[in-house]
Amino acid sequence: MIGSGLKKLAAENGMKVDKGVAYGSLQGYAATMCEGSGWKQIAFAASFADPVQKTAFMDAVNAVDVQKTYRVRNLGIGPKSIQIVFNDTVGTIGKIKEFLGWFLPLLKQYQASAWNICPECGCEVSEGKWMLIEGVAYYMHESCAQKT
Repeated sequence: MIGSGLKKLAAENGMKVDKGVAYGSLQGYAATMCEGSGWKQIAFAASFADPVQKTAFMDAVNAVDVQKTYRVRNLGIGPKSIQIVFNDTVGTIGKIKEFLGWFLPLLKQYQASAWNICPECGCEVSEGKWMLIEGVAYYMHESCAQKT
């Protein structure tokens, strides 16, 4: 499910809402937003072609106490996605916006893949389709999506 706060945030960023999630390009990065009882989550379908950049990105993220500063319950960096779970209390959407103001420039600085880079083949997608895979929305070539 997705509540009114995340729906509004999605609408402000031109994202779509369907099947209980919001998804689309969030300032240039493929993002999925959802929530449950006591939590809200944003997952980015992003990866790092350069392992040195990924390590530097992880160091930059770990240098900040995201739990205290942004109410982040969990931040996981996988091979093809980054998932951030927030504790949901009064004012969480404001904290999420603050987090995005800090986090999105880091994705750019450390060269994370943009929303239109296919996670299957690594090439740019001019015409593709959104696929929800294990709770994360990816924008892919039609032919690459058929392989998943």
